[in-house]
Amino acid sequence: MRGFLFLLCLSGLLLACQNSAPASEQGAETGVTTANQPPQNPNQELRIVLGDQTVQNGQQVCVEVEVHQFQQIMSMQYTLHWDPAVLRFDEVKGMNLKDLSANNFGTNAADQGRLTFSWFDQALKSISLPDGSKIYQVCFTAVGQSGSQSPLYIDGNPVVIEISNAAGEVIGFAARRARVSIP
Repeated sequence: MRGFLFLLCLSGLLLACQNSAPASEQGAETGVTTANQPPQNPNQELRIVLGDQTVQNGQQVCVEVEVHQFQQIMSMQYTLHWDPAVLRFDEVKGMNLKDLSANNFGTNAADQGRLTFSWFDQALKSISLPDGSKIYQVCFTAVGQSGSQSPLYIDGNPVVIEISNAAGEVIGFAARRARVSIP
């Protein structure tokens, strides 16, 4: 029954991923995004690092999503943003996390610079990964003018940032934003 309720809640969350609210840049000036709400367990924090990239106009670039302090993680959700005038979304690939597939990503607003993400450990046991693990790549084609840049950042719009651990507690979250430049 617990598994059924969890899947029912997850289905509701995925429907929420269809929201067409405009993107916001929480943490835009600091270069770090944090969760929208205080964590239940402030002693644990998942960190995501997005790396800066340089790409020629018309070429593809793939940005790796790297995790740190990924200890006993049960579920996570958030939204990834970029400037669609500079980058065109191509695909998500290189998935390296148990139970992660293309079905975990909402691409319906990719043309607006938003990719929603929701994942959970289907065995309901939680997963731990070594620091620096790459869990997936997001690939884009550079479509902006020479000299343009796009931020690449995670926030809670429209999917609220929420990371939970094996105890079912919402934990802390921080993400380093990246910049993709077209020389």
